Amino acid sequence: MKVAVTGVGGGVGQSIIKALQETEYEAVGIDGEVLGTGLYATRKSYIGYYASDARFIGRIIDICKDANCGMLFPGLDAEMTPISNARDELIRNSIFPVVSDANVVRIADDKLETSRFLSSNGFPSVETYNLAEYSHELDYPIFLKPQR
Repeated sequence: MKVAVTGVGGGVGQSIIKALQETEYEAVGIDGEVLGTGLYATRKSYIGYYASDARFIGRIIDICKDANCGMLFPGLDAEMTPISNARDELIRNSIFPVVSDANVVRIADDKLETSRFLSSNGFPSVETYNLAEYSHELDYPIFLKPQR
């Protein structure tokens, strides 16, 4: 089976390609940059669009049909949301996306939501606050990170 791998210019996409070597799966590389390293590590590769581009999913479907790919691995975090949101469309086109449900991706992509999910389901997690809504004096040491 041929497997489409997006974001092959980045570390995760390249690692997926490496993981598929010496298996019965053949990786087909996709990246939005002509210099994406992983494009040159697969027998067949394509230039795609960035995940923020409205043509992103349509291009993936076209590529998968052209290359006869039955499976799709996203190689960049930014691609997880549009691919998970298009899961049904991809499956209708005989492309199985290896990605979590859109709601799981939404929670995992948001540190505050992840903390709330873990706490509400009885899992231990670090104290996490939305700094814009936090009105107490800060106790140091603290870590400040972007929410998404």
